[in-house]
Amino acid sequence: ARSIFPPSAFSDDERAAQSRTLTRTENAQPALGAASMAYLAALRSLGVACDMAAGHSFGELSALCAAGAFDASTLLRLAKRRGELMSMASSTAGAMAAVIGDPSVVKSMLPAGVVVANENAPDQTVISGAAGLVDDAIAALSKRGLTAKKLAVSTAFHSPLVEKACGPLARFLDGVDVGAPELPVFANTTAAEHANDAASIKREIARQVREPVRFVDEVRSEERRVGK
Repeated sequence: ARSIFPPSAFSDDERAAQSRTLTRTENAQPALGAASMAYLAALRSLGVACDMAAGHSFGELSALCAAGAFDASTLLRLAKRRGELMSMASSTAGAMAAVIGDPSVVKSMLPAGVVVANENAPDQTVISGAAGLVDDAIAALSKRGLTAKKLAVSTAFHSPLVEKACGPLARFLDGVDVGAPELPVFANTTAAEHANDAASIKREIARQVREPVRFVDEVRSEERRVGK
């Protein structure tokens, strides 16, 4: 709670230190979980209901919670453990950068060791990899006329650098009570609806950590379902 709502800071150094604390993934993910549940409670208090759910990266867990696959307490426990494991997964300093450009075009320009992590929009992509290689990629993309900016993250999410988190997260999930969602929830990795069984959902949650977020395809899948 003190990471999300720290005491008043009276200097730039204190504010910077608080920001660094919150940015650490082991703190950022529970903070995102708490904030998403607060927004969900506010929407429900206004009588707003949804027919399907989806979330971006960590937000997929919030979407599953909103759909009744597990409760808010479980979400926060899962967020804490996921953040810890992702923080410890890589011995190499990782980085991410946002790029204004089509994901397929950006992918064709990346050096070895840098991957497309998030396909956020038809013209907005996030890349991920070792910090030095991401710097090289930013320079190369800039020379090709694409705008790229490093993100304030603690490691290279959705890349092979965090693959070591997948196994321990799967084992943690073995002890987590997960049920069938009460409404359709779309997955980042497959861009399709989650299956209605706990084992499948747990597998997707565990492997999503290192796989790309196919958000463009995910939204298109939702659009097709609405059109049914």
